[in-house]
Amino acid sequence: MIKVLLIAINAKYIHSNLAVYNLKEYAKDSGVDVDWREYTINQRMEYILSSIYQEQPDVVAFSCYIWNIEMVLEVAEELHKVA
Repeated sequence: MIKVLLIAINAKYIHSNLAVYNLKEYAKDSGVDVDWREYTINQRMEYILSSIYQEQPDVVAFSCYIWNIEMVLEVAEELHKVA
């Protein structure tokens, strides 16, 4: 089974990312193992990277916004190197 990990990097802890919740719900009957993780832009990139890597997903999908795109691109690039 394919394991998909949806990643949200929010501005603050109080924010929720509706995109990852909706995608997970949409995929629940697809036969694909979909999970999500939420982080904030204030967390260290190394922590986020380590947390994603430990999940050992087959696919990582990021929810991108103008205010988190720089961090998303950095995490994605580093994840590509270590995975």
